[in-house]
Amino acid sequence: MIRSFRAAVAGLLLAVAGAGMPASAQTYTLPEIGFQNSGPCPQLAVKERGSKTNVPLGCLDIASKRWKLAPAEVRQEGANAPTQIPPIFSGANDPIQVGQGKAGLENFTFAGASWGLRYFGGPDFGNQNSVSSQRAIRCTTAADWRQYEACDSIDFYSRTGYIAPWAASTAYTVGEIRYNGDYVYRVTTAGTSAASGGPNAEGGNIVDGSVRWTREGTKFSDAKVAWSLGAVAYAGSGDVWGMNPNLILGPGFKSKAYAMEIDIGNDSGFNATVGGPIPGPEGIWLGGAFTNTSLGGFTVGGFAKAGNPMFVYGYWCKNALTAKDACYMDWSDSTSGFATATFANKTFDFQASATSQAGFAANGPKATAGFLSETAGPIGFLARGANTFAAFSDTGTSPQSVWIQGSHSTAAILDQSTTASAMKTQGNYSYSAINTQGGSGAGSAFALTMANNQKLCFVGQDACFSFDQAAGKLYFATGGVNRFSVDINGNIRAAGTITQNVTP
Repeated sequence: MIRSFRAAVAGLLLAVAGAGMPASAQTYTLPEIGFQNSGPCPQLAVKERGSKTNVPLGCLDIASKRWKLAPAEVRQEGANAPTQIPPIFSGANDPIQVGQGKAGLENFTFAGASWGLRYFGGPDFGNQNSVSSQRAIRCTTAADWRQYEACDSIDFYSRTGYIAPWAASTAYTVGEIRYNGDYVYRVTTAGTSAASGGPNAEGGNIVDGSVRWTREGTKFSDAKVAWSLGAVAYAGSGDVWGMNPNLILGPGFKSKAYAMEIDIGNDSGFNATVGGPIPGPEGIWLGGAFTNTSLGGFTVGGFAKAGNPMFVYGYWCKNALTAKDACYMDWSDSTSGFATATFANKTFDFQASATSQAGFAANGPKATAGFLSETAGPIGFLARGANTFAAFSDTGTSPQSVWIQGSHSTAAILDQSTTASAMKTQGNYSYSAINTQGGSGAGSAFALTMANNQKLCFVGQDACFSFDQAAGKLYFATGGVNRFSVDINGNIRAAGTITQNVTP
């Protein structure tokens, strides 16, 4: 039985070795082959005649009943091997480079879909040149809605490498590993850590209370990555993309489509909080500290066709339970938390059209203002909705509810509405409802000015003052009848009796 197996394997090796060149060009001898008779994955090996060492070809996994290839690739070799493309599986009808013939495996069917690794040019993006790929995977789905199909799937399970953070006033023993900031430290002298701070230096014998630490490396050395992709561009390179997911919707497509989806599930037992036990996870982390500044951490753009906008929204935060505190949070120390550029067809820099509690909320101790408008436009703040309570409401405890500064050519406050009252005051004022005095006296020459024959009334329209510019008289009327007047020359007329030297 063993002899038959060895003969079969030897014949297979001779057939594989002689497949690339004519049989007359080389001479072959029967190799010495060994096969393990025990272990979870018995090895098949060939003894190299010069060094007399066994070269493993693979092993048979007893549990899964599968063959494990060693080495883990099949490479086409020949006279032009240094210039050949990397090892690749190719379909029978796919052209490789000229003179290399066919290599690898045929396309195959798995889970109802057609699969195969091959070289191909890629789709034609509009009128641009077709994309040329050095190595690519092309998959075609075949199953219906009842079967999930993925062209390439990676499952990664990480169970090792956790480093606990440094803790204050804690007893540590020799050999314990902790991280503080961006670095990892190992205890070289046992003791109790300090009340604050922790190790933060290079080298060894780092003092921390009675503990002594040695820096071992960076905190990021414990990183576990399911899939890593890197690209480095040097001088002379064209435009470079580190990753380029292309999703093209063909004519007639009617389902949902996402260029990329990132799903994060947190079953750790801790809710993610800033500074909490679980600071992450985060959907997308944009990082990198190098010599020069990059333009934008997140950019939405591209090439629109026929003048059609590419997206309805440049950034869309969706679903009711997506974000707890804010859809967008700025935690940077940049000059502006939110800035917009100018385009001729832009209607709003900021628009709040939802039925939320507040269209704009400013919290925190602002150094200048909760809302600051420094525009040169006609209006700094405009409220024109159907407000059920007030267009502007101040319920705070600041020294001034509305503070107006500047050189206004027309008016500090201009009311052109058709409401019942231009201004209505109902508060409990400690001094006055309207105060026109500045810090050193009167703020202007006139505290109050009114139009010709406009009335200043008390208790509705029953008792009013008015000034007739043509007659040059100031009138006091009750019930619509003039009771008293004084002209610009000081002449006084009264409808009733004038009594002197008595209490009014």
